[in-house]
Amino acid sequence: MTKRALQPGARDALSESTGIARAMTTKSSETSRPRRRKTTDGALNPVDGVNYDMLPQQVGFWVRRAQLAVMRSYEEHTQDLDLRPVETAAILILDGNPNITQIALAAALGSDQSTMVAISTKLEKRGLIERRRALEDRRYQLISLTPEGEQMARDIRKALTAHDRSLTRNMSAEQRKQLVQLLKNLVD
Repeated sequence: MTKRALQPGARDALSESTGIARAMTTKSSETSRPRRRKTTDGALNPVDGVNYDMLPQQVGFWVRRAQLAVMRSYEEHTQDLDLRPVETAAILILDGNPNITQIALAAALGSDQSTMVAISTKLEKRGLIERRRALEDRRYQLISLTPEGEQMARDIRKALTAHDRSLTRNMSAEQRKQLVQLLKNLVD
């Protein structure tokens, strides 16, 4: 860590430059989505002259930076869809699994039931899904895409294809395949 970072006031300057102070003072009710920090190209690479100690040798360090790159690209390629990643995943899963239960969809997304209810409510309000009670057991909600939801699934596929191409533009097909396998190994 540099001497500057240890000096009084440096933390405030760092907070201001990263948007942390603004995010802490913004009430969640003021906006429906969290603020996104603007970064410059290459901002995900380690900064020259900063001692990162052991961090660059840690898998988590690079996974986190990769996550930031993925989210930046996702936002760029899907901004017109106005969907969060979990919502895009839900729509694609629903497109391949009509009349899936809300519980099964939550499990497929790795989400809890209360979060799934909020996601379903939002997608239903947008006219992308419809929910109905299962006839054989009224405790279960079945979810299907509406025609608008089916169109959104097609739009999502186009956007995600461009997003994936952008992310892997510096990789060969074999490297991309290897990366996917390594990431699968990480989550197993």
